[in-house]
Amino acid sequence: MEARIKRLEDDGKEIRTDLKRILADTAEIKGRVASMPTSLQLFMAIVAVFVASGLLRWFGH
Repeated sequence: MEARIKRLEDDGKEIRTDLKRILADTAEIKGRVASMPTSLQLFMAIVAVFVASGLLRWFGH
């Protein structure tokens, strides 16, 4: 009986360790998603590139 209880306690510790690792990974993913540009920002960056290239073509030699 003691060995079974010890195994259950060890399994519980392993589960807690895995859960902490999953929570840390989730926090990292949330941080990366929060820093991603929005669709509007990406669209405006593309427009800016086209405008800049048009201006260079028009005024550049």
